[in-house]
Amino acid sequence: MTTMSLVKRVADGFLGAKQLARERFSELEAWLSSQEALQSPLHSVECKQEPKGREVQRLMLQAHVEQRGLGEVGRALKVLRAPVATQNAPTVARSKCSTKTARN
Repeated sequence: MTTMSLVKRVADGFLGAKQLARERFSELEAWLSSQEALQSPLHSVECKQEPKGREVQRLMLQAHVEQRGLGEVGRALKVLRAPVATQNAPTVARSKCSTKTARN
């Protein structure tokens, strides 16, 4: 089955992201066992399998998001406006987290 026909099946609703991830994983597994991969230098195999593996992970995450549905997405982050500073008002407390990175 070609990539375009799989994409069309997904778009038509016949195949979900989870099933597509399974098929992509099977394709990757088969490719890694193929004569082409077995006869290629290791660095070449690694370079070719990396994007294929990343696509499997993307599809698995997509399936997870689809399974969550449109309902509860978890706790929300509430952003408060900082108070306007006046001469008599105390200063706003700063986070204890350092803004320095490991390179600084």
